[in-house]
Formats: sequence, structure tokens, C-alpha cells
Amino acid sequence: MTHLIFMGLFCLLSAVYGIESEAKNLTTETKHTLLLADKSIPYTAQLGTLAVEGENKKPKAFLSYIAYTRTDGNNPARPIAFCFNGGPGSSSVWLHLGAFGPKRLVFDDLFSNLPKHSLEQNPHSLLDQMDLVFIDPVSSGFSTCAEGEDPKSFHAYEADIKAMSEFIRLYVTRFNRWGSPKILIGESYGAARAIGMVEELANQHRIELEGLVLISPVIDYQTIYGFGDGNDLPSLLYLPSYTAAAWYHQKLPRQLLNRPLQKVLEEVEAFVLNDYGHALLQGDYLDEKGKQQIADKIAYYTGLNRDYILLNRLRIAPHQFRKELFRKEHRSIGRFDCRLMGIEREPYYTNCEADPGEKMIGGKFAAALNQYFFQDLNWKNDLKYEILGKVHPWEYSGASNRYLNLSSTLARILSQNRGLQVLIAAGCYDLAIPYFSVHYVVNHLGLEQTLKDNIQTHFYDSGHMIYLETPAQIKLSEQIKKRFARKN
Repeated sequence: MTHLIFMGLFCLLSAVYGIESEAKNLTTETKHTLLLADKSIPYTAQLGTLAVEGENKKPKAFLSYIAYTRTDGNNPARPIAFCFNGGPGSSSVWLHLGAFGPKRLVFDDLFSNLPKHSLEQNPHSLLDQMDLVFIDPVSSGFSTCAEGEDPKSFHAYEADIKAMSEFIRLYVTRFNRWGSPKILIGESYGAARAIGMVEELANQHRIELEGLVLISPVIDYQTIYGFGDGNDLPSLLYLPSYTAAAWYHQKLPRQLLNRPLQKVLEEVEAFVLNDYGHALLQGDYLDEKGKQQIADKIAYYTGLNRDYILLNRLRIAPHQFRKELFRKEHRSIGRFDCRLMGIEREPYYTNCEADPGEKMIGGKFAAALNQYFFQDLNWKNDLKYEILGKVHPWEYSGASNRYLNLSSTLARILSQNRGLQVLIAAGCYDLAIPYFSVHYVVNHLGLEQTLKDNIQTHFYDSGHMIYLETPAQIKLSEQIKKRFARKN
């Protein structure tokens, strides 16, 4: 009788707290081998959650992760990289299965209408040089807040940084990795998160990092937002990316198309830093002749109509450019990769109907990830893995009535941790985060000369998700390995 009563209470509690219990007990571990050209690497894959506690020592959230740990030998100097994407609200699936994990989703031709794809061994995974932990912030992946906690309390810049940093403290403690060199790899908004986490980890947990990798990073929001609101920086910094798009789509004059893209971009960058920047700085003081001259030059470098540029006061926002370049053909170009094109059913609308890149790959990554969990990681649960969580509106804590800007934070952490090495990667076909904004931010950090070599910047003939094309993914992985190489 007692046994039946106990079972009844257990079932009742399971029904009430089922979601939390599933998240709390989520764990599976399997053994695998990564085959490289000259060697094989045995490793353990662990899919699990860690409970992040509040001040009352009760769980506030359960953060899910996928960790890959090399098992041949016990080298305490082996680095460990913590990886996450951006959004905010994105899971870590993109860096996980797109770039650095032991399995990678490979596209045979990213620019065909229906590109073939397959999940394959990743011979250029970072696993041969460092262990990997892919983390999902609250409301993404399998990560959830605890019973009674409000998910919105985690949908904020500072709260997110604190939760993610606490996860790393727990992980290095529980799995004995305090002695390992530690690297953060963040993409897009994940780069802003990573910069904040460096300071949080150092100040609150005394965890010093060795490396920081920022992929397609948003560091200063003033460089990408504020068109028409008195902020001219985005108009300037996006222009070279517009040129790259128009060059790729053969929309520029022949004298530009006959030259290598890099040479063309150097010319456009000089125009931005001199004539264009000087013109926008004058505002309404710029006379009609000056406006005409600048409009002619912008038209020359973008393929847009001169009158359209004048109508927009010499300032073209990304959504306008994406729509206008092929408006007559009822097409638009991609935000995450401007080489991709989508159909516009309503060509006279101001905004693009959708981003072709996002629509093309989202479902493919979701299918590959879920199949991988069941087939390779022995996952036996029907919980939904949230590829993109619902986290908006996101609270940009500390940035009320201004743009979130991590430039001073990046400069400060480089000055305080002089051993920190930073690698920044950006794509010239990215219309979400223009590559020239990286130039701008790095050149305005105000670092002393002895620290400038601690930052490396690399630019790719790619879009926002640099790693989707295999040659770029190989180059990115090799540059990270070279930057943080150690004997394993």
C-alpha cells in the first residue's frame, strides 16, 4: 500500500514538474572517433545540462550543452573552447554543426536553388587542438528556466552574461578544467556576449581567459543601427559591403568589374573615409553641387539609381539596398549573404519579404541536428530543441537611450589581461554586420602600441556565416588553431 502511495505521489510530482525534471536530468554520453587525414582522435560526446543557481542557492535555469572531450591522454595544458551563437535567442547549432564540431553539415553548392547537403565527419574540426563545449542560452536548445522563474528575466544583456559565465564556472569546476587554457568563441550577438563574459568571468569568478574569437561580430551597435536618426556611421560603414554585393551580381560599371574585388573595396573604403564621410558630416550645409557629386559616386559604387540616392539624402539602409538592386526583376538579395537571391512577390514594398539565406538553411540544420542526436548521441527524449528561441523584446541592459557599445569593454579587458589573444573574422558579403564596421571598431579602441598585436582581424569572401562554404570554414579553423596552437 505504501509502495502504491509513493508511486502515486511520484507520478503527480512528475506531471507537475515534468518539464523542469526532464531538463534537469538531461544527459547522455557516447564514445566516438574523429578520422583525420593523418590520424584518428578518440573522443567523448556529452549532451547534458547544468543548473545555474540564484542567490538562494536554488536553481534558476538549466543550460544545455554539447561537449566534446578528447580521450587519448590526459594533458592538463589542453585548451577548452566554449562556443555560442547570437541572435539573441539562437542556439549553438550553427557553430556546432556548421563550423567546429566533429560532424559538419556540408553543402555541395550553397548558391543553387536546392543545394544538396549531408552531415559528414569534419576533418577541420577544432577538436584535434582543443576540447569543445557548445552552450545554449536560456530559451534556446534544451535550456529552460527553473519552475517559478520568469524566462524574460534571462532575456537581457547583463542577465544573459551572468548566467552564461556561471555555466562556465560550474563546468570547469565539475569537470576539473580550471587548469586548462580557456577560449570563448562567439558569433554575431554572441561576440557582444563573449566580450562581456570575459570581464564577468575575471571579476566575479577569477577565471582568466587566454583567447577570444569573434565571428561576424557586433561590437558597437552604433555602427549598424540608426539610419535616419542622426547617426551617419552605418551609412558610411555599409557602403563597401554594398559594393561587394553589386560587384558579385555584375551591377557595377565595367571598369570596376574588370578589377579584383579587393582592389575595388580599397578604393571604396578611401572614398568613405574621405569624400563621403566629409559630405555627411556637413549635413544640410552640403550644397547641391556637392550632393550631386556624392550621389554620382555612390551610384558608381553600388549600381543604384542616382535619383534614388538623392531621394534618400545620400543615405541607404541595408533593407533598401537589398530591395532596390533587383527591384525591376522582382528579386532581393540576402541579409546574411548578399550573394543569395530571393523572389519578391510585392516588389514595390519597402522591406524585403524574407531573407533567402535564413530560409534556405534553417530547416536543414534542424533536421540534421535532431537526426544526429538520435542516431549518433543515443538521445532518447522527445523534448524540442529550440533552434531560435522567442526572446524578444531583448533588454539591452546598461544601454538605455543609447547604443550598446562593447568597444571600451574590449579595450579594457585587453589592457587588463595582456595575455588575452583576440581573433576577429568578418565576411565582405555580410549585410547584417558590415565588415568595415570591424575596421572602424578596431581602429578606435585606443590601445597602446604594445597591445595592438594581440588582435588579429581576418576578412573572407563570405557572408555572415563564414563557415557555410568549405574553403572559408577550413581557413577559419586553421587560423584559430594557429592562433591558439598547443601541443596535445
